[in-house]
Amino acid sequence: MKTRTFVYLCMILIAVTVFIASGDKKEVLYGTWVNLDYNTNARYAKIIINSDPGIRDDANGTMILYTREYDELPEGCITFRIEDKWKGDESNIWYEIEPFGMQVFYELWKISNSGDTLERVYTRQNCPDEIDPNHANYHIYYRQE
Repeated sequence: MKTRTFVYLCMILIAVTVFIASGDKKEVLYGTWVNLDYNTNARYAKIIINSDPGIRDDANGTMILYTREYDELPEGCITFRIEDKWKGDESNIWYEIEPFGMQVFYELWKISNSGDTLERVYTRQNCPDEIDPNHANYHIYYRQE
């Protein structure tokens, strides 16, 4: 009887773990993204994007921001809502993002068709129409497994 109870508890624990781990698979943008060229104070070298809405019911996830790729403590945390999502030419996935915070920003994100590259640009005015690598607020990240 004790063995059967133990087996059932292990099965429940495994099922719950798989359920939680698979929760972040809903959107291709969820995961850990890094750019080692940003290992300075100028830009975040690592961002972790997950589906945790924090305390906001209308959020789709959270961005955890790290100044350097190896930092253990994050520099900041931003919840966000996906305003729009579409698949563009070349099968890239585009997101119009509204971050929640003290300042208003509008972001446009592009995930490459391979799912390995995240490009984003943000402004304080309307959401950008394009990803411009020459824009002052352009960032590029690579998926970290």
